Amino acid sequence: MIPERVLAPFTEASFRTGLVIGLVMMAGGVVGAMAWRSRSREPLPAAGLLIAAAGVLVLDQVGRPAPGLGAGVVALGVAGVVVDVVPRARPALPVLALPGAWLLAGGVEVDQAWVPWAVAATVAVGGALVACFDARPGLRRLGPALVVAALAGVFVTVPETKEALPVLGAALPLALLGWPTRLATLGAGGALAATGLLAWTVGQGGTFRDSAIVGGLACLGMLVAEPVGRALRHQRDLSYRPAPLWAVLTVAASHVVVVFLAARVAGLHEDLGSAVVWAAFSLLLGVLASAVVRGVTDRSPTGDGSGWSPRRGKPWAAPE
Repeated sequence: MIPERVLAPFTEASFRTGLVIGLVMMAGGVVGAMAWRSRSREPLPAAGLLIAAAGVLVLDQVGRPAPGLGAGVVALGVAGVVVDVVPRARPALPVLALPGAWLLAGGVEVDQAWVPWAVAATVAVGGALVACFDARPGLRRLGPALVVAALAGVFVTVPETKEALPVLGAALPLALLGWPTRLATLGAGGALAATGLLAWTVGQGGTFRDSAIVGGLACLGMLVAEPVGRALRHQRDLSYRPAPLWAVLTVAASHVVVVFLAARVAGLHEDLGSAVVWAAFSLLLGVLASAVVRGVTDRSPTGDGSGWSPRRGKPWAAPE
């Protein structure tokens, strides 16, 4: 039997409102993805934009709008869409994200002077890393689900959940656009926008406990750790081959572990220094897991870890 105190938040009106908005957004995403598939073999690169839009809408509906949130999310989305259209601009993504990051950071209502800087840095640098994760064939279909898992980590970390609960409700249905349906990925614009929504939510909800802000931001988990681990293992290869199924499952499981450590260990410490150490440790575990996965896949004949050869045929790998 699940304790009532655990289920209670999910019976609140704000969560139900978020869930309804998320379902409507998901329906729109399915229609858009099917139309996109009629002219492209690639999934629709818009799940992150839908998550961010659903979050902004539900906060407005439940009476929790914030100055700069909508404008910041739009600015981040536009910056990322530029990269979706012009892939060569990808190295400049952190710079392109700065205006939107600063709009979001300026709208966070906190007393600590360092928090807006932490939020802005997370959005610009973390958002660029999430966009890099989204560019990884085979793994990018996990993007929407990993963002939802990160938002769940934020919800169980921050002491004030008035923003985190409806945002989580709005995001939940949209996880299905990536896995298992394989209809949509985050997209570069969506990666920035969804990261911005998460960082803003952490800043708003964690204002009464510094460690919650550190732990909440670290809940990005494998979305930021996996690209770092890849780069450390093979620095010049930043477009990547498809990932085998076992690698996808390893990344998903690693994300759950990293989010748990960030949320329930780093985020609950009374001491800020200890929280930073634990958050760094959790992300380091993610980086190491990614580097190991990368090392194993590099040793196969095709570099994808599947052991494929023209004579043997290709076993079950995570499809694109």
